[in-house]
Amino acid sequence: MIKNFTPIEKAKTEVYLQMTEGHFLDIGKQKLALLVDEVLQIDILTDKYAIKGDSKANRVRAVWELESEYSVGKLLKSFVAYYKGQRISNPIVFNATEEDDQYIEQLADRLMAVGHSHLHVIKPLNDDDMTFAELAESIQKMIQDDKPAQALDRMHTFYVKYIRGLCKIHQISYTDAESLNAVYGKYIGYIEGLNVLDSDMTKSIMKYSINLLDKFNSVRNNQSFAHDNELLNNKESMYIFDTLARLKGFIDDIEERIRFARQKKEQSVLDTWSTDSLSF
Repeated sequence: MIKNFTPIEKAKTEVYLQMTEGHFLDIGKQKLALLVDEVLQIDILTDKYAIKGDSKANRVRAVWELESEYSVGKLLKSFVAYYKGQRISNPIVFNATEEDDQYIEQLADRLMAVGHSHLHVIKPLNDDDMTFAELAESIQKMIQDDKPAQALDRMHTFYVKYIRGLCKIHQISYTDAESLNAVYGKYIGYIEGLNVLDSDMTKSIMKYSINLLDKFNSVRNNQSFAHDNELLNNKESMYIFDTLARLKGFIDDIEERIRFARQKKEQSVLDTWSTDSLSF
């Protein structure tokens, strides 16, 4: 069950969508199934979504129970769009106010943001690398479409390009034959020498993350589309994605600290040079 859709929010949403006595707006069961399939690519008429009962309303409640925050938010947005369209020709039945529309839309936006709070960090090192940018966009789309298992192979490629790119920036030598975790280990050794991390615990976590990327190699090779594999389940795939996205976000922060420290040092050298020149 998703944790960020409260009972009060569900109750207000049910009133808006007229989910009384098993009904759902003016939509028949087949039409509802087509709408949900178009948005989420799932079939709510299967037994999986009958856990609360066979009615249209209960099948929608099952989606709220079983799917991710992002998927629920995305579906709610589509319901609001449908509601607004129907209200034009049938304002008596579709009689909610614009404030009601906005409430559900804002709820949907919040659920979508909670579901993928670290998606924004999946971006290339620079905007000039179009291949890297396209790779990042493809990962983002798969996550937004709630297909994290399909994104794992590309996430591995993304990390290889990202870590190698950082090594090039810092002139850390590596070979193409070295594994992702081996190259990453060299990067971790480099930042340790810069003393940019304040906490011993943070340093330990970063060292342990080398092991995470080693395990990620195995997931990529044996549980992703890299080969003819049976895909890892969605829940674990999303957890792996979220963990790696968080790590990438923290590495971005470390890189910002390094840039700031270098700029400060360069400015100090310039100030010293300027003072010495004036004294002369």
